[in-house]
Amino acid sequence: RYTVVDAPRVPMSVARVLAETSETVFVVLQPTVKDVRVAKSILGSLTAAGIPRERLRPVLNRCGRHQMVSEAEIRKVLGDVTIGRLSNDYSSAIRGGNYGKVLAEAAPRSTLRKEVAELATEVAGAYSGNGRHKH
Repeated sequence: RYTVVDAPRVPMSVARVLAETSETVFVVLQPTVKDVRVAKSILGSLTAAGIPRERLRPVLNRCGRHQMVSEAEIRKVLGDVTIGRLSNDYSSAIRGGNYGKVLAEAAPRSTLRKEVAELATEVAGAYSGNGRHKH
């Protein structure tokens, strides 16, 4: 039912094609000045290409107490959008990645696993069984 395309370094023309055929587009960024600037540019380019803003979903990755740019500042720069949030739970992510296991097996009690599950549930809940967006 769902397809995830991890395309961090594709040309904008390819990103537009992917976004046009997707119900939800996650733009993942870290809380750094560079990533916020790049995310703003990507969101602006996709919106200018006709991708509805409500299908674009920024996701802040590696959040923590000691991040360079606050979430409030990021919201100011990106506009009034809902931003997903994933904690900086490096050890859980590595545990799963190194052993090729999903987080539910590698780190079932991790904050990161809970946040990923919440984000997936939220996105899945926005769509009916036929894959069309609920209004």
